[in-house]
Amino acid sequence: MTHARPIVAVLGLALAVGCLRAQDVVLRNPTGVARKQWVDVAVPAIDAASLPRLCRFEPNGWIAYRGRTVGEHSVMFHVLADMPARSYFSGRLAPVTNNAASLPPWGMSDWVSDNTFAVLPLPVVVDTDFVEHRLQQPTLEIVEDVSPARRVFHLGGRIGTSAFVFDAYLYIYAAQDSVDVECTFTCSDPRLDTMSYSFVGVWLESGEYMRLDYRERLGLSEPKINYDPNSSGHGRWMQPISGPAAIGRGEGIAVRGSMQCFVSPGRQATPMSYFTHGMGLNWSIADRVDGLFARHDKPTVGIWKHWQDKWLAFGMVPEVPAPFRSDNGRSDADATWNGFVNLMQQPSDVFAPRPRGLNKYAGTSGAQEDFGACKGAQAVTVGDPRWLIDAGYSVAAVAMRGFHYREVDGSPMRFGSHQGLQCFSQRPNCKTTADTLGLPCPLPYVWSTNGWSTYDDQHRSQNNFNALLALTGRYALDDQLRDLVEVDMAMVPNWMDSPRGEGRLMMAWANMLLLDSDPQQRQALRQTMLNRIQTVQNSWLGRQFAGNPAKPVRVLQTGSDGSFLEPGTQDRVRAIIVWEHSIATMGFYAAWRTTGDQRFLQMAREISRMIVNHCVFRENNHWVAATAVRYLEGDSEGDAMAANRYYTGSPDVHVGINFWPWILPAVLICREVHTGLYPGLVTRCDNILQDVVPNGPNNWLDAEWWAVLPR
Repeated sequence: MTHARPIVAVLGLALAVGCLRAQDVVLRNPTGVARKQWVDVAVPAIDAASLPRLCRFEPNGWIAYRGRTVGEHSVMFHVLADMPARSYFSGRLAPVTNNAASLPPWGMSDWVSDNTFAVLPLPVVVDTDFVEHRLQQPTLEIVEDVSPARRVFHLGGRIGTSAFVFDAYLYIYAAQDSVDVECTFTCSDPRLDTMSYSFVGVWLESGEYMRLDYRERLGLSEPKINYDPNSSGHGRWMQPISGPAAIGRGEGIAVRGSMQCFVSPGRQATPMSYFTHGMGLNWSIADRVDGLFARHDKPTVGIWKHWQDKWLAFGMVPEVPAPFRSDNGRSDADATWNGFVNLMQQPSDVFAPRPRGLNKYAGTSGAQEDFGACKGAQAVTVGDPRWLIDAGYSVAAVAMRGFHYREVDGSPMRFGSHQGLQCFSQRPNCKTTADTLGLPCPLPYVWSTNGWSTYDDQHRSQNNFNALLALTGRYALDDQLRDLVEVDMAMVPNWMDSPRGEGRLMMAWANMLLLDSDPQQRQALRQTMLNRIQTVQNSWLGRQFAGNPAKPVRVLQTGSDGSFLEPGTQDRVRAIIVWEHSIATMGFYAAWRTTGDQRFLQMAREISRMIVNHCVFRENNHWVAATAVRYLEGDSEGDAMAANRYYTGSPDVHVGINFWPWILPAVLICREVHTGLYPGLVTRCDNILQDVVPNGPNNWLDAEWWAVLPR
């Protein structure tokens, strides 16, 4: 029973994909206003291989253009849909033509093109001396020119002599009057002599009205016209982003919204149409205005329904939990959406905690929402594209974490230009680095920040980010991924982290390898992964016993648990921390799937076998997962502990809180990687699964933890 193959092998089968299912795509208009607008849908790369540049969305006969690729994982399609208020449509993409010459050229609507400068969001930062700073030598470039559906432009540059660098992406769709915009302010200047930068205010100026998504929740007021005749922004809209605050090095602020482009004064509003190959739509003036008001509320969203065996590093989509199976989780998705809509009406601020993702301080002990094998279940399992809007609010916080480094000219930091850089938890490690990126070393004990930490290496998780990038291909998320890859390549070399640190890092890298759209950076990351597994194999404690059947307990590292103490002295017991080794198993397995390197598979086998054979035991006719198990020392190091020492309350085995949700992935992986090698071990795994989870997960968190292999 072998379910898994490395993704690198599966991708080679892409061209063999045959006809697609009858119902592949769900499109949704979540607003109370009808609209005729483009909807973006990510299609798995293996399915997109058989789809041409132009498709027809059936049964409605709508145009669907093939767009950009998202790394090696997804391909974007853009559907021009006619959607009544609060409607959704299910359909499929039917091939029409791959002849680029037969397709119309991309073109802006006349309400956009009558003043293209007006759609640019121009940043303003006011420092503590009340001096206004604006873009300095900005650049404007096309970053996407793939299909007639849209062009994507990047506007960027340093904001005067402030510490901020600005990046904006403008998504201009053919025959669409609203322009989607993503904006990021990044505090990063190697000339800054402190770890923080304080300011009085930040805003955006534009000639068109800018509607920020989640504006009410962010606690921001509506844009207002600047009537100050002495201001450089006189006559333009001002959208506040932040009042007085301080922000740390590498931290940022990210917002998203749309420019609402009405007809310019003095011009006559007219109807509009767009057609190709017998497909298309007509817009009345009222239709165009409705489209603007609809986008003012929320974007349209779409989802591909069939991601099983194609979803991120593990391939698996989460199983529907038992309580929600009667309708495949749709009623629960409705309840989740209603809760999100209610949250968005409760004012907070730009730097407030977000419900999806790691906590503001990523190193928080215990479970965090982002942990698990993957996220996005309500999108890829249930098929509800509204999750993209929900996740978009939380994932924007990745820009706030302090790992975004820029050069003096505002360009991104590249590790290739900073070979002396060595980082720990995405900060220059002052003990070893030869390059500080301009940060003061040693770092001060505290400094003013936006409140969001970097990713703590041992708590690192970016599953919601991965899911949103995979399903939207947003360029601002590309930037966050690029920044993370660059600092990851600068990690302190030739040392091994804790088992959980290695596992979470490998899970992150495995997904980043799939999602990175820069081939050179992807290759550099792959080499970083291969270097790391060599370090692990050189450093793991159990290496000395590899291949010795008399010494089967081959741990990565030992640790301790604050509630696992020696009976007499109350000293902490030197122990195998079981749940940490399970996370390591997940990371090694994910890395094997994405790289195909057998060393990852070897480590997944070693660690999962140790967990199942020596950290799980049967008591009162049920299987028990130990939290920690005593590590034998001296001549007994590496030996299996006697069976009679395994029981609840044993001085050699600690059974704390229920860690089954975190340990079951290792059981699933163990069964998979030992099939055909150790039949008795596979049977043991089957018995554990049948006893512990005979009906599968009872909630989405467990379902997303276990999405590594079929039960």
